[in-house]
Amino acid sequence: MSGAALRCRATDSIHGGFLTRKTRTDILPVALAAGVNFILFGVKLYSGLVTASLCIYTDAVNNLFDALSCLLAAGGLALSGKAKNGAYPDGYGRAEDLAGFLMAVSVVFTGAYFAYRALERFMYPRPVNFQLFHAVLLAATVLVKLAMGIVFRRLSKGGDSVILKTVCADSFSDCGVTVMTLLSFLLAEYAGLRADSIFGLVISGVIIWNAVKLVRLSGGRLLGKNDEARNGAVRELLLSCGFTQAEVKTYATGHALTAAAEVEGGGDEEKARALIKEQTGADLFLSRR
Repeated sequence: MSGAALRCRATDSIHGGFLTRKTRTDILPVALAAGVNFILFGVKLYSGLVTASLCIYTDAVNNLFDALSCLLAAGGLALSGKAKNGAYPDGYGRAEDLAGFLMAVSVVFTGAYFAYRALERFMYPRPVNFQLFHAVLLAATVLVKLAMGIVFRRLSKGGDSVILKTVCADSFSDCGVTVMTLLSFLLAEYAGLRADSIFGLVISGVIIWNAVKLVRLSGGRLLGKNDEARNGAVRELLLSCGFTQAEVKTYATGHALTAAAEVEGGGDEEKARALIKEQTGADLFLSRR
């Protein structure tokens, strides 16, 4: 494909001169998720301060970090949607990957902070002021996070946006965290003063475990980790188009997928390009041995 054709494709993908339609579609739910998390932070902070529950307070701070991470993610998505130019001929897709990585790292530090506070509360226990109203509030926030997880699972299904997958995984993780927080709150009067801190340690462990998995996922994309499953799929499609040999490497930058292949044989290049785009979403760049 000529340089002029590539420039045309890049220009056609820009809607409104700045962001692609796909990018704008992703930014809106992430920005809304930031707003929802800010509201949840306020609700849980109020409950945590009134009841003196470490678990509720910790869960509130978790939502604050989630909100800030979503704002960071929205900025990364916006930057990744900018048009290609001479300085960045491959576009700004890595901005989305970087934002996803920073989101995951922030969750790790959040979990570590929770663990520290839980250990502190274990050493110096304080009574928890149980109130049914705040238990109902916590239960309601579980439903909100569950709905967010379902929405983002649908948005991320079949796509390669590490940000959408991170928000999805974090929403479902938060459901479990808040359920444990609610359980700790309900049992606080009967399980002893240290129940709040013990549950806090369990919650922080769950957060750190999930965050480490997200760091590995987003870090791998940021470093250009090769996707062997996608490589194999592209290779099979090339062979089905008449090529006799194909060495394939695929790269993901934000929403953009690229498949670079060295091929042998007299296959149909245009058919291969169209088929690979349709079935894998990758732009194919061929070189012949």
